[in-house]
Amino acid sequence: MPHTVNLWIPCAKFNGYECVDWLRRNLPDRLWGMRRSRFLTSAGYGLAVLLIVLPALEPVVTLLPPQPGQIAWRLQVFGVLSQSLLLPLAGGVVAVVTAFLLGHRKAMRGLAAGAFLGTLLLIAAAVLFVLDLVQYQGAVPDGLTDYYRAAGVLYLSAFLLAAGFLAWIGAGAWRVSRSHRRRSGRRHHAPEAAPASTGEATAAKPPLHQ
Repeated sequence: MPHTVNLWIPCAKFNGYECVDWLRRNLPDRLWGMRRSRFLTSAGYGLAVLLIVLPALEPVVTLLPPQPGQIAWRLQVFGVLSQSLLLPLAGGVVAVVTAFLLGHRKAMRGLAAGAFLGTLLLIAAAVLFVLDLVQYQGAVPDGLTDYYRAAGVLYLSAFLLAAGFLAWIGAGAWRVSRSHRRRSGRRHHAPEAAPASTGEATAAKPPLHQ
């Protein structure tokens, strides 16, 4: 048999027919893997953006014109915001899961930073909401006092729960990105075992017959 040389292509030999056969069998799979990765990137991150952006459009339209100097308008903003937190949180989870599945370490670290920033913003919104709630309490009619307090507790709970969930997601994404970096570094710096020579491999094998 003629001498053959191993190429970088697995299981292929530099003898023409076998190389062409390997390309015919495996190249569509590799191209499909690249297309699938691009599809998952577009679909995952696109869905995350839609879940985060679209719920913010309705409050912007319903709260026009802006009146930040009025306490009643600010309380309405906080109420609408607290009721529209679920879909943006789901969008954040979709983005983190997509980055994890595709191995996008930098994207996970960016999402973790965004989650921490969102946590701080939600805590600040909860503090401002409590201040406006206390200040506006004297203008509430007597028959609506209980409803006013119950709605205040509900909205404040939504802010705090969302802030805690974002902090948890951000911490998890940050830990996973760092562990992925350490694993890739170990794989990169791991020494490769030297291949044993033919004589050593033959000597290491036990005799088949006594």
